[in-house]
Amino acid sequence: MAFQNYIRGANNYDAAYVLADTQSVTADVGGKDSGGTAIYLDLDDYQNAEWVAHLRYTAVDFTTGDELYTIKIESSDSSTFASGNVVEKSFDMGIAATGSTATYLLIGGFSPRKRYVRVYFDVTGTTPILTVDKVWISPRD
Repeated sequence: MAFQNYIRGANNYDAAYVLADTQSVTADVGGKDSGGTAIYLDLDDYQNAEWVAHLRYTAVDFTTGDELYTIKIESSDSSTFASGNVVEKSFDMGIAATGSTATYLLIGGFSPRKRYVRVYFDVTGTTPILTVDKVWISPRD
């Protein structure tokens, strides 16, 4: 699949590569599944391969105008991400309005330098609320 298809978000979703499921992000947090359990992927066999990260969200709050949302793809030698984390990709969401339907954003490409990979949401401001539908990665050919 050509890289252009990833930009459009076409045909690249695979549930095996989900880093965050449906959740409302109101504070700094690592990606979780819908039951609240932290999600990470073991990409030991794919270190240094090229991946593309994707975000689909349904709402974002900019009520007070000081809300900032940064999506980070991190890798670590530890599945707990307790220390030694590497930020593989950092994406500042430049969104100016709240959406009511699913909106897709390409977070971008990266090559993991460490074994375990997760998404980390860095949110600040008075009333930050990001309603995530999914964050996933897909291999880039």
